[in-house]
Parts: sequence; structure tokens; C-alpha cells
Amino acid sequence: MYKDHKTGESVFLLDKELGLRKRVSGELLKLLVVLASKLPYRQVEEVLDEAGFPHLSHQTVFSEVRDFGERESKKLQQEKEELFTEGKNKKRGLKKSPILFVETDGTMVGSQEDDKKRLEIKLGLVHEGWEYTSPAKNRKKLKNPQIVSGIYNSADDFYEELVYKISQRYDLEDTLVVLNGDGASWIQKISKDYFDNILIQLDRYHIKRDISSYFDKEVADCLYKELAKGNKKVFLDTLESLICEGKTPENRRKRRAIFKFFKRYEDHLLDYRHRMPKQLKRKGLYGMGACESYIDKNIARRMKNQGMSWSIKGACVCQVVFAEIGN
Repeated sequence: MYKDHKTGESVFLLDKELGLRKRVSGELLKLLVVLASKLPYRQVEEVLDEAGFPHLSHQTVFSEVRDFGERESKKLQQEKEELFTEGKNKKRGLKKSPILFVETDGTMVGSQEDDKKRLEIKLGLVHEGWEYTSPAKNRKKLKNPQIVSGIYNSADDFYEELVYKISQRYDLEDTLVVLNGDGASWIQKISKDYFDNILIQLDRYHIKRDISSYFDKEVADCLYKELAKGNKKVFLDTLESLICEGKTPENRRKRRAIFKFFKRYEDHLLDYRHRMPKQLKRKGLYGMGACESYIDKNIARRMKNQGMSWSIKGACVCQVVFAEIGN
């Protein structure tokens, strides 16, 4: 790097002669992106300095990562539009999986926008099931996990990107999609519009949490066990009969609201393993609920520390970076 004594600007003469405009590329850019997905930009600057790399200010790190994210985002948008408007999806060579597991959730982060106090980031997790990490079979992990996340104008935008990402890897023609999520309508209602063969289930953790909030522990445990055994009618009938036994008007109101919610999504209450076609049942099928840990790992740790807030553009770029690293 040289300094132009006339203008006072720094310049890379060889890069200029060769027509190179980027200061960071190749493996160094990959390193920046990986570090920025885990650490604030000032800490990335410190890590690079301590490791002996050429000095890059935190502002330069931010600019390089932002440019990378914007390029990937534009590429994704173009490919997604081609799939949904022109039907360009080459199935040759795509992987076939009898079952795909999809988990979806959302979380809020601080906003720098004048008209929004919080921004919702939606995350989708796709995997083929579970596999053991050791011969002893005492630990398991998700098989071929794939992440989609970002800020979307609508649920349709989210599902279009999710379907696009899945269709780049899998042929869905004969695949059963099992989708797990909380009670948000964008999960329970809209998801079925984007998959031809889908089983939707309410997340087990949220069901147990909602029951435990307004019923005694012993009663809540019994209700959950009945549902886990597949006794949906017993679960709903008992839940309804216990509404009037609430100790306060507020508690009775909450019990009634929970019952109405479960009744509305009655078809999504049972664990997917009770509802699968017989030909797809096999050993090695487990309960779902890994999305929470992915949100913690990919969003909360990086975007919620010390009262952080984000612009829409910055949050979107950050999520594109996370998704590229995670996949």
C-alpha cells in the first residue's frame, strides 16, 4: 500500500494496475465472514491483529462482510425468482429423501429503524433426520442440516426462499415434509401452501409450556403424557372439562384460550410419529425441537448481546452470512 502525497489517499498500485478493486478476497474474505458471524466487528479487528494478519479496521471488516452479504443476497433473489416465475429447476442429480424435517421459528432483535422498535428474524432449519456421532450411539446429531434465515416482508417471502433452498438440494416429488413449529399462524397455516405432501405438528416444548403455565404440575404432566401416547381426544376433552376449575377468572380465561387454540390446530396436535404412513415408519425417528438451539447459536449470541440494535439492511446481510456459514 502506497500513499499519494498529492491527495493524501492510500492506494494499492499493483491492484490498481491489474484492475482489482477489492482489498480483501479469497481465504482472507472467508475468514472475515466466519469471524463476523460469531463476533462483533471490533473484536474481529482485534483477532486479526493478534494473529498477525495485515491490519483491517473494524469499519473495513464491516464493509467487506456487508458487500459479501449483499452479493449473496442478490444472487439468491435472482435464482429464487427464476424458480418461481420461470420454473428453472433442474432435477437431474438432485438428492432424494423419503422424509425431510423442517423446523421454523422466529425471534426479535433490536431495531435502528425509526418506525420499528423490534425486527423479527425468521429461521428455517431443514434436515434428513438423525445420525449417531460415535459407535457407542450415546450422542446423535442432525443429518445434513441446512439453514434459511432473514427478515422478510411476508411469510410467503420466507417460504419461497425456504422452498428454493430445499429444491436446490432435493427432489421433493415423493418426499414427505414434516414441519415443526410454534403456534404462529405463518407456521401453522401458510406452510401447507408450499409443500404438496406435509405433516405439520405443534412444537412439543411450546405445548408443554402452555399447559404448565395455567395448570398444576401434576395435571399438566398427565395431560402431556396422554397427548404423547396419541390420545388426542382424551387430551382435549380433559382440557375442556378443567376450564371451570381455574382458581381465578383470569386463569379460567387463559385455560379457555389455550383449549380454543389447541382445538383450532387439532390436526397438528399429535407427534408426527403417530401420523406417518406405515411404509415410512422406521427406527431412528426422534422428537423435534432443534430450532431453538439454532436460533440461539445463529442469532441470539451474535445479534442480541449488550443491547445491540440493527438496521433492516444490516440484519438481512448478517443473516445471509450466517446461512452461508451454517450451510
